[in-house]
Amino acid sequence: MRNSNAFQIKEELMASLDALDEVHSSNEQRALFKIIEYFFYREKISFPNNLEFIDSYKIEFNPEVEKYFQNKISQIDLSNLYLPEFFCEYFNAKQKKKSHGEVFTPKEIIDLMICRTKSFFSLNGAEICDYASGNGAILYNLINQLNSPKSLTGIDVQPFSCVLSYANTILSKNNSEIIVENFDTIIDRNRFNKKYDVVISNPPYMGQKNNQKLFEPLKKHPFWSQFYESKSDYQYFFIIQALEILKPTGVACLITTQYWLAATKGNKLRKYIVDNAEILEVHDFGTMKLFPNAGGQENIIILLKKKSKPSSKQKEFPRILYNKDWIYDNLDFWSNKDLVCEEVSKKIFSRDKSNTRLATVNIVKFTSDEIGGSPWYLDKTSEDTKTKNTNSKLKDFFNVQPGIQTGSDKVNRKNKFVKTNLSEIKSLGFDIGDGIYVLTKNEVDRLDLTQKEKKLVKPFYKVGELTSFGISPTNKQYLLDAESIDDLDSFPNINKHLSKFRKLLDVRFKTYALINNEKEGKWWKFVGARPHIPYTGEKLINPSRSKESYFLYSNSKFYSSMDIFYTYPLNGDSGFSLKFLCAYLNSDIIKGYLKRNCKKKGIKYELYKDPISNIPLPDPKKMDLKSQKIIKLIGGEYSTNKKKSYDFDKASNTWIKDRGLFDYILSLNSDQINNNRQNTDSDKIEQSDIQYLDECIYKLEFPKKKYLENTLAINYIINKLIEELLSLNKTENHK
Repeated sequence: MRNSNAFQIKEELMASLDALDEVHSSNEQRALFKIIEYFFYREKISFPNNLEFIDSYKIEFNPEVEKYFQNKISQIDLSNLYLPEFFCEYFNAKQKKKSHGEVFTPKEIIDLMICRTKSFFSLNGAEICDYASGNGAILYNLINQLNSPKSLTGIDVQPFSCVLSYANTILSKNNSEIIVENFDTIIDRNRFNKKYDVVISNPPYMGQKNNQKLFEPLKKHPFWSQFYESKSDYQYFFIIQALEILKPTGVACLITTQYWLAATKGNKLRKYIVDNAEILEVHDFGTMKLFPNAGGQENIIILLKKKSKPSSKQKEFPRILYNKDWIYDNLDFWSNKDLVCEEVSKKIFSRDKSNTRLATVNIVKFTSDEIGGSPWYLDKTSEDTKTKNTNSKLKDFFNVQPGIQTGSDKVNRKNKFVKTNLSEIKSLGFDIGDGIYVLTKNEVDRLDLTQKEKKLVKPFYKVGELTSFGISPTNKQYLLDAESIDDLDSFPNINKHLSKFRKLLDVRFKTYALINNEKEGKWWKFVGARPHIPYTGEKLINPSRSKESYFLYSNSKFYSSMDIFYTYPLNGDSGFSLKFLCAYLNSDIIKGYLKRNCKKKGIKYELYKDPISNIPLPDPKKMDLKSQKIIKLIGGEYSTNKKKSYDFDKASNTWIKDRGLFDYILSLNSDQINNNRQNTDSDKIEQSDIQYLDECIYKLEFPKKKYLENTLAINYIINKLIEELLSLNKTENHK
């Protein structure tokens, strides 16, 4: 019998179990356990005493059936069977992942993890632990690749995962010291009675959004409460625990999501790592899909060496970014991890950036902020690090805030009240999709508002209505600005509308602002209104996520949801006009900076508050005359209010005294968004044009009119001027 038929045995056992009694939810586990029993009997292996729960998986067939399966098992050669693939809960895999965040680790990734770990620690003679062992794939590969580990320990919170971990490992080499324990690695952390030389693991990742009960014990836990933060991920605690159970100078090799590297709520985790470990390597797989059953995951392998004593010092380390396209075209090479490791080692030691066949390597050096726990951006260059440490930051002069959070734009199935009362919502006079605070024009018309009430209806935008050219002119949604209401009885039609949704609004997520408003009986207020944002005045806006960064200038009414961010002066005059700032943020140099210093979600960059606030910005108080002239040439001189001798500009809704280069960009973009300019593809500049434009840049003067109607030409000048401005600023800082 060939081993390819081994998988048939599982199916036959499942059928036998189904025939034995009614279909049972744990039949997959019982079938696997039966096979394990047959193998153990054949190999003369016993289960350890600490796995007391195994009786719940046992089942007996009649002697004839038992003999049939024993005979089949006797013909299987274990040495030619990849046991972790065989002993794996296929039928319950989706539910298992959903409940516990577990995804089984592919062999090729385990091989790479072991190979890289061996570069820093001799695994022979080592005490090794996988504290989220799942089906035991990592333990299995370890025991098959090492000559003589001192001990292998697997720990898992799921009882049957412990059965699989033990079976996969002991059937491979039953003369080794293999310990498998069933307890919660995080909550029952005191059950670790020893420290380990090495931890190699694929810890689970689960956010708080749909797993609140899992996180509740952490809030008051004697150890974990110091690390708990809202919106953190369960894997944060696993990463910390890996270092906690290591001996000094021990090594942890973990495969995780890359999200925590720059997550807003990951500060405590990053600070803990810096203080307690030396980062040895980070392997970044970008958008490669390593786990077929896990949607939307971007993964890294991180190697950490525990410090002998806590210290805030952190050495530079290599980050290896794998070339997905090349790997997918050369899977034979990728499957041979000895070749991969050899190639990676060459690249790290030579710091070779030119050969992008398998991967590129950049050496990461943390800024002082990153050492303190702020987001880690591994794409950044050494020049970025210098700039961050020496320049002012945008947050020194400007606020960055997300838009309005009503707490319930519309009726949706995720609302707590709707979830539990779906059948009765129609009787309350509404249905899924109906607007509460955000309404369509037809919904607004049906409210029959008074003139006083109509003043509270504002045009409302979501991120899909933004483009790099500007804001869609065909707005279709409206915000009911209930935040501006202090006496709801004075607005009878709005009162009637919102009161209909009272039960939904009472179970919204509560911020301190809403809690305080509810104490005063103002239950209709928003979760997050952010009243200081100049919704009707001058500001910059940007999408929270985008394939490429872009910022838009606005001096008109603009109310939006939280998926759009606003940038506006911190205290009156910031020293830079917002038109100049918008040109600066849209320049090639800042676009490149943001690509290297923003968290990435799939193919989109997250343009949130932290990365925008920390964009390096020249200090306006240290500007020489040339720098001031560059700023005026780009931003012009204008007023946001009507002013004598100033001309009104429709594209920016401002009054202009001296037109800047960015005003021409705004005008061209306005034509584009309103479909008045059809031939943007004809915009191009030749070498002869560049010579002329360079001369204009040198003289700090406007080009001829034909170039001011060419987006590429204007952007070329602006980009060169901003490069010159930053160069002048560096010189000033150096002085």
